[in-house]
Amino acid sequence: MGIHVQTVSEQVYSLLRNRLVSGTLSPHDAIRQEAIAAELGVSKIPVREALIRLQNEGLVVLEANRGFFVSPLSLEEAEDAYGLRLTMEPQAAAMAAVRATPEDRLAVTAALNGLQHAAESDRGDVGRCNRLFHLSLIQPVRKPVTINFIERLHLISERNVCEHLVAAGSEDRAHQEHQIMYDAWMSGKGDEVARLVYDHIHATFEELKDHY
Repeated sequence: MGIHVQTVSEQVYSLLRNRLVSGTLSPHDAIRQEAIAAELGVSKIPVREALIRLQNEGLVVLEANRGFFVSPLSLEEAEDAYGLRLTMEPQAAAMAAVRATPEDRLAVTAALNGLQHAAESDRGDVGRCNRLFHLSLIQPVRKPVTINFIERLHLISERNVCEHLVAAGSEDRAHQEHQIMYDAWMSGKGDEVARLVYDHIHATFEELKDHY
């Protein structure tokens, strides 16, 4: 397998995406390209390339004669993202549980351990680790389009959760559900995994609506 070396633009993209999704950059904040370029020691070109990618993903907006801004959060957007996740993610996770190899199971275990570690010692990283755990449950379907689409939905979900739920300490229920989902997934119980993942996503969205 070849080694993938990130371009400067990809590195800037990854850094900005993490800041946007985690809430480090808040909705409606202006994004100053010059300041970011100076902070990272790069030219404005890779910064703008990264921002265009983020605009295509709906994480930033470009306003004429004003520049880039962090996209606002809305209940309508959350409803759309969670509705699509409920349609796609449970079945993908169920199929993955049946198809999983020993290497896949090791990856899921590592992802859950990473999430638990973040919950105990680095709460600012809980959102990212939660996303990685959920995505590890669907990786064995070996369907890149499905995986990439669900990942984009997770970015929208994560922004909302970081803004409204993590600060309120609402992740305790989620962590308990993650363990139950993990146990069923590791046992290859596809139907049970589908039900648990559906219920988990639905419960999180219902809690999110209360905070809106």
